[in-house]
Amino acid sequence: MLQILKIICCVIACLCVAAAIPIGAIFGWVACVCIVAGAIIFGALTIWLKDKNTAANEDARKPDFMNSAEENEKIRQEQAEREDEQ
Repeated sequence: MLQILKIICCVIACLCVAAAIPIGAIFGWVACVCIVAGAIIFGALTIWLKDKNTAANEDARKPDFMNSAEENEKIRQEQAEREDEQ
């Protein structure tokens, strides 16, 4: 769900950026500032949702062939510590 919401916010932010100049040219600088503010808000929401989603998935880290050997070893140790706590 967070992934879909993040994509929607990103698309809206991109549309706001793309619409800023034409809207500003037609309706004036106040409308342009409002559109840019919307782009900033939706961009911030995108980043916030990304950080929230990353934090939620941090516990689900698994060893991966793309990681270095040190990273995989650290992940294995963290998993072993979590299993020992349970």
